[in-house]
Amino acid sequence: MAQRAYLTRDERMAMKEFQGLAKKAANGKIPTTLSPAIELSIQEQVQKDPLQSGEKMFALLAWATGARARELMKLQWKDFHPIPDAQDPVYALTIPNGNAYALKPSREIPLADEFTALLQTRLEHIRSIAGADVCVEDLFICCDETNYTEPGNMEKMLFSAREVLLTAGVSEESLRCVDLCVQFMNETTIRLDEHGVIYLFRRDLATDLSNDGFSNAQISELLDLP
Repeated sequence: MAQRAYLTRDERMAMKEFQGLAKKAANGKIPTTLSPAIELSIQEQVQKDPLQSGEKMFALLAWATGARARELMKLQWKDFHPIPDAQDPVYALTIPNGNAYALKPSREIPLADEFTALLQTRLEHIRSIAGADVCVEDLFICCDETNYTEPGNMEKMLFSAREVLLTAGVSEESLRCVDLCVQFMNETTIRLDEHGVIYLFRRDLATDLSNDGFSNAQISELLDLP
């Protein structure tokens, strides 16, 4: 089927809105990265969840790893593992690459100690309720609380991540801006992110990595950029 060469009325209105928001963002009037206070709030929200729910874990992992939504939904507990031969105990997540043109099928993302601790808390909770006959390593990390053997509902996970960001202090205007950015910008890098919330998390991590001295090549490998 041939691609449409025109925009509908609703799309034209959304495009006009996007152009206005993009201009405000470029002038610094809309924050489109996460402040340290917002990042701390995200972590605290997960820590306060007594069961470390799959929905909150989805938001945490999106922020911690910069993975795409479809990549996060595929994660199983066997993908959470210590890095061999590391001097200190360091854990990582093996992320399946969602870019069809990636040179490797997956990438390994080292985790900060605080993220490792939260995942271990969640894993112990799963082990305590799964039963001795269940292979926990094959269960999904981002799952619904009633079914650990299948990935959770992605739209439900994305809604929860959005709520986490709003609670942390990200404005509705900022989220609308990144939603429209994913919808209308044609760069392959952005289109692959699929969802504004995920694009915001990925861009924030890329900024942090750059500020920490990572090269563009290293950032591209960690985030599976085209």
